[in-house]
Amino acid sequence: MKGQIYKIHNPTNKNTYIGSTIQKYAKKRLYRHKKLSQNCHRYGCLFDNDTEFSVLAKIEINKISELRELEQVFIKIAENSVDICINKNMSYVPEHLKKLRINEQKVKYNHSDKGKEARKWQNYRHIKRKKINEAILKYWTGVPGKN
Repeated sequence: MKGQIYKIHNPTNKNTYIGSTIQKYAKKRLYRHKKLSQNCHRYGCLFDNDTEFSVLAKIEINKISELRELEQVFIKIAENSVDICINKNMSYVPEHLKKLRINEQKVKYNHSDKGKEARKWQNYRHIKRKKINEAILKYWTGVPGKN
């Protein structure tokens, strides 16, 4: 499969967006960004009469993650240039960082009031379920369950 890394640049305000696509014609992504800029403010600062679009790289890829990884390299380069890179999210996050981020979010949630409340109800349901199962067992067999 073929992938492309592209750049949308507004020379007037120096805003730059780096993106990637597996579409045959990368310019279709430009039109999609323009349409999105009408509904939200994210890409709005990119589009006026001076907007430039260019394909930075065309590569053969086996997986989308390879394309995203290369896109992230171009984003890092753009962030270090004189232009303002408006990419807000990382295009590629390595697997070990994803796991680390998920674990951090779990710890944060478990320490929050909402997480503590959820654990309390989970324990309550577990205890109730145990009592209900014992009652069912006693009803059908006449033998009380073990604690």
